[in-house]
Amino acid sequence: MNDYKKIITQINVLLTSSLQQENVEYEEVLNETNVLLERLKQTDIPAGLASFPEYQQLQRNYEQLITQIKNEKQAVMKHIQKLNQSQRSTVMTYLQQEEGPSLIDMDL
Repeated sequence: MNDYKKIITQINVLLTSSLQQENVEYEEVLNETNVLLERLKQTDIPAGLASFPEYQQLQRNYEQLITQIKNEKQAVMKHIQKLNQSQRSTVMTYLQQEEGPSLIDMDL
C-alpha cells in the first residue's frame, strides 16, 4: 500500500472511532489529525487524489467531526445562558463580584 493510502486510512480510522465515542477529546483528535495531514503533504500524492473514495471518506468524516464539535459548543453555550438567566445563579453571582472571587452559597 502506498504511503499516502496508509496515512489516509489512519486518518479515517481515527476520525471514525472518535465519531463513535460518547466522550471525545476533540483537541487531541484534531491535533493527531493535523499531524497525519502534515505527513500526507510530505508524501508523493497522485494527481486526482480528491476523487479517490478513501479521500472523500476522509472529508466526510472530518466534516462530521467539525459538526459534532459545533453542536457540543452550542449545547454548552445554551447551558451557560440558562445559568446566567437565573437571578440566583452562582455563575452570575461569581461573575458580578467586583472584589474578585469569594466563597458563594451554591443553589443546587
